[in-house]
Amino acid sequence: MKIIVGLGNPGEKYKNTRHNLGFIFVDKLANKLDPREKFVLNPKIKAEIFETNINQEKVIMIKPQTFMNSSGIAVKLAINYFNCETENLIVVSDDTNLNIGQARIRFGGEAGGHNGLKSIINAVGENFWRVRLGVGASDPKIALEDYVLSQIPENDQTKIADIVDKTADELIESIIRNKIENKTIS
Repeated sequence: MKIIVGLGNPGEKYKNTRHNLGFIFVDKLANKLDPREKFVLNPKIKAEIFETNINQEKVIMIKPQTFMNSSGIAVKLAINYFNCETENLIVVSDDTNLNIGQARIRFGGEAGGHNGLKSIINAVGENFWRVRLGVGASDPKIALEDYVLSQIPENDQTKIADIVDKTADELIESIIRNKIENKTIS
């Protein structure tokens, strides 16, 4: 079993923001696997979930409804509820340290300043996979929080859609091969 967590904030206000790239990613991944996909709220884990199979392996995608800085609450509840080892947890987030159009898959490590990842590390430890999707560095005149909570500009949408698509394909192939590896995608 794999649990794939897309990080983001619930609500229309945040729908197409840089910080919701994790939600955008799991929506795309779920749609690739089942075009009729529908996430359903599971109040026991404080998240919307979608269950499917990839090559006969159960895959549960979740979108925490606890807001970004408390993502660890929903992730810990999901790990316990589904009895899943953290080594089978894949967390997808935005990353301001990567250029737009880049992604990185890595196991373990630190939060890199990302509050959602910090919350998850505090809740379940560091031993999980991270899929980081580049949103580029913010303008020094704009506070980081304002930058990541702003809408994805039209001129970046194609690059972001392309890297989300490539990375979703890579993750599906990795699960089919039963071997996720550290990798940079561009």
